[in-house]
Amino acid sequence: MKTCGKREVTSLGLLILALSAVLVSGKTANAQADPGETAYQAYGTFSQPVVGAVFEYFSVPTGDRLVIERLEIGMQVPHNQPALVQSLDQLTLTTTVNGAQVTHHLPVPTFKGSVGAQDGYSLVIDVNFYADHTPLNYDFWVLWPTSLVVTSLDVGAVVIGHLVCPRALTCPTVAGSTSSTETADTSATAATKPRPVKALEPNKVARLRRW
Repeated sequence: MKTCGKREVTSLGLLILALSAVLVSGKTANAQADPGETAYQAYGTFSQPVVGAVFEYFSVPTGDRLVIERLEIGMQVPHNQPALVQSLDQLTLTTTVNGAQVTHHLPVPTFKGSVGAQDGYSLVIDVNFYADHTPLNYDFWVLWPTSLVVTSLDVGAVVIGHLVCPRALTCPTVAGSTSSTETADTSATAATKPRPVKALEPNKVARLRRW
């Protein structure tokens, strides 16, 4: 009877471990491991014009945080308008995370061609922006401060990403920090704490250099 060699046994063991990992990961998929389970996508048509600008805002479900992975913007503007009037370089996305509001400046949309009396532009970017639900306010929005006369059908935005559950993190104490919210590390004992490195005296350094 022929027995299995050590190499064959090792290969068989690795195969079993790989199959086990696949089976376990398939049963424990969650929002963090599989973004598709909490996928988010929304479309807005800039239906709320304001003086000197148009914008569209989006909503994040209460208690969730949105990870924005892709942003698509399309616009139709009157044909052959000067760049100063178009203001395509002023496009922004504003988000709020943990109460802090940040405005992100977006790249200039790309000219796609003319149809009749209108010029078409589009912007497609893969990003990593974050947005929380903000009670009594807009959660996040795209703003285009243009003086052009456009309608709700002329400008649109698509947001694609996934939702995660935000959680408070306890950060370790940082040397030199005076923050009162940080907690000291009490897990190390006197025997396990690293000793400070003592600087070598000049004569010892000279002797080491001779080696």
